[in-house]
Amino acid sequence: MQLIKEALAGRLYEESPYVFPSTRGKGDKPIDRHALSQAVRRLWLKLKMAEWSDARRSATTWARPMGIPRDTTEALTHHAIVGSGKIYYRYDMQAETRQAVDAIAEYVSGALRRKAIAAAA
Repeated sequence: MQLIKEALAGRLYEESPYVFPSTRGKGDKPIDRHALSQAVRRLWLKLKMAEWSDARRSATTWARPMGIPRDTTEALTHHAIVGSGKIYYRYDMQAETRQAVDAIAEYVSGALRRKAIAAAA
């Protein structure tokens, strides 16, 4: 909710009906569906981070060396449960996926800090 509130408060086009309007035009179109992936790819290239392909693949690539278990990364990427587990396994893994998201966010933030420090030196 905080991110949405910040996006609404800081958007370029006050009258736009979109929370995330396209920067092309006058806010009359939503942001392109590939804009986030393209922005993250540019960031990855700039920071020379571990392999980037898309958010889900990259998150699991970064998570596994951090010791985040495979079942957590599968829950994080919304992989379907197969076999009898889909009937019996009802635990939502919210706490584990939240920890994984926080660890991945710290990984990205740390890479940004290191890049900023290196650029300042």
